[in-house]
Amino acid sequence: MGSHAVVFYIFMIINLYETTIAHSGYDLPYTFFDGKDHAFHHSHIDSMYGSFFLIMDKILGTDKKFKEHLARQEKKKLAEKSQ
Repeated sequence: MGSHAVVFYIFMIINLYETTIAHSGYDLPYTFFDGKDHAFHHSHIDSMYGSFFLIMDKILGTDKKFKEHLARQEKKKLAEKSQ
């Protein structure tokens, strides 16, 4: 591979951190990604393929169902508050 060992370990630390957050199912502060979109991917296998770079989901349109899901959740919250 030719990479310096430090680069490899930094990559592994970042990758493990990202994987842990992506599979946690929570929106954690100070991250570039959250677990909700990736959790949606596990329940809807045709959506939200990215876990770190979600831009590809936006470009390819695989985030459409997730956006619809979020809109339904928001609508439900508003309906509950108005009661």
